[in-house]
Amino acid sequence: MRSLGGATLCLTLAGPLGAAAGPVEECQAKVRTQVEVSGCLAADLRAAERALAAAASEAERVAQDLDHATGRPGAAQAVDVAQRRWLDFREADCAVRAALAAGGSGTDQFDLGCRIEMTRARARELLGLAQGLW
Repeated sequence: MRSLGGATLCLTLAGPLGAAAGPVEECQAKVRTQVEVSGCLAADLRAAERALAAAASEAERVAQDLDHATGRPGAAQAVDVAQRRWLDFREADCAVRAALAAGGSGTDQFDLGCRIEMTRARARELLGLAQGLW
């Protein structure tokens, strides 16, 4: 067996894949119909996007302050480039998940759920970076 080092530890600490309720399950627990689930997911994505925008703004502010304090530009640009590339990655990654649903009735919900999960995680990551927790 090949060791994956830290990746094994992270997966172990995270628990079994799929064990926690995701956004789709969260919405299904709140509402009754598929149309309502889709509306709930859309609202959750908007909330996650607002949180992401706030976190990205804070990370950029910290990076700009660092650039100004050190006189060495680069941190703010790095945050900006990383965020733009992350957005592209999120769209591509979630498209894969939706495609693997093979056009089933839940395809849109898989896509929205993926985007919500990834957006929430990215917002936490950016806030951690802004707080120096990297």
